[in-house]
Parts: sequence; C-alpha cells; structure tokens
Amino acid sequence: MKTQHSHATTTKNSLEPLRHSAAHILAQAVRRIWPNARLGIGPPIEEGFYYDIEMPQPIAEDDLPRIEAEMRKIISENHAFKQSFKPKAAALEEMKKQEDRFKAEIVEGLADPEVSFFTDGEFVDLCKGPHVA
Repeated sequence: MKTQHSHATTTKNSLEPLRHSAAHILAQAVRRIWPNARLGIGPPIEEGFYYDIEMPQPIAEDDLPRIEAEMRKIISENHAFKQSFKPKAAALEEMKKQEDRFKAEIVEGLADPEVSFFTDGEFVDLCKGPHVA
C-alpha cells in the first residue's frame, strides 16, 4: 500500500511541471490572439491546469479550437523555458508600466527581494516554476 502512495506522489509531482508549462502555453496563445488580455495566475492543479485571464471580450466556444491550434503552434516552436530574476522594485515598476495590475499586485505581495520570471519565445511571465525543459 505504501508503494502505491509513493507512486501516486511521484506521478503527481512529475505532472506538475508539465501542467504548469501548459498553463504558460495557454496564456501565451491567448495573448497572441488577444494582445490586450490581462493575465492573473495560472497554476497547475490536481485535475490539470488553468489560467485566470481578464479578456477584452468574452471567449466563445468557437474560440477554443483557435486557442488550441495556437497552443499547438507554440509547442511546435520548441522554445525552452528560461528563468531570469529582477529586483522586486524593478519588477514592480515594469508591471505598472505595462499596466499589468494583476501581476503588480502579486509582486507587491512578495517577500523576496528578487522576482522570478520565465520566458518562452516572446512570452515573459512572472513565475517561480517549475517547467518542463
């Protein structure tokens, strides 16, 4: 019985970077299609992943295949997730300059003096990871 529990934990832990990466790909696809979309958070969850996004217009069911196609395109571009760091004050200034109020709120609430970002192609997001290679 303990072995099964260990296996479940290992499977869950190994899925987290994949699901977290998929959330970034989703946000990147949405921003390519709707550049004015405002990103909240996109964590992995037990059932998969999600990303809170404030949209300039409601998403219709007809939009989902378009988003999925853009996600597949991004995946085929095969960009690596690259981590970088900025001082908290600089990150906050940048978020405010980009009028990214959700990310600015997150940065304001961080205790760390440095803020972690991940880049995937042209997409840069406030994030501490983990991601797939």
